[in-house]
Amino acid sequence: MSVNNQKIELYVLASSTVLFLLLTFVIGPTNIFGLAQWIQKTTDYYFALPVYMLDYGLIAFIPFFGLLLSPRSRPYSINRVGANLLKLSLSVIIIFVLGLFLLTIISKPPSPLIPETLIGEPIPVYSVLVIGIGIGIPFLFRKRN
Repeated sequence: MSVNNQKIELYVLASSTVLFLLLTFVIGPTNIFGLAQWIQKTTDYYFALPVYMLDYGLIAFIPFFGLLLSPRSRPYSINRVGANLLKLSLSVIIIFVLGLFLLTIISKPPSPLIPETLIGEPIPVYSVLVIGIGIGIPFLFRKRN
């Protein structure tokens, strides 16, 4: 492995770690970028999805997964790693939006006293599962060498 590859791996791992720490201790406790209010205004649904440390870990380590998606036999290209990062990010966003849409269909409140606009998770780690599927899809469609 060349020195350039080692530097890129170190930078990606360091940026993923810093992003995880920022999400966990700085941004996370302040309601993850204000997305909950925007989604509620846009869709008229309130998604009661808790954010777990696993969510932060998967989101923060998307750059690391983008590096894993690149072939290791040749030197890393910043353009290739960036394209893989974009693929992973778009895949996670699209799958997460589809997961939220699926929640509006399958997660109806059990009591008529609970408003239908309040949506909860069907299983405790639903968001982790959806984000993990979003990360896994580009690995299923990558070209084998």
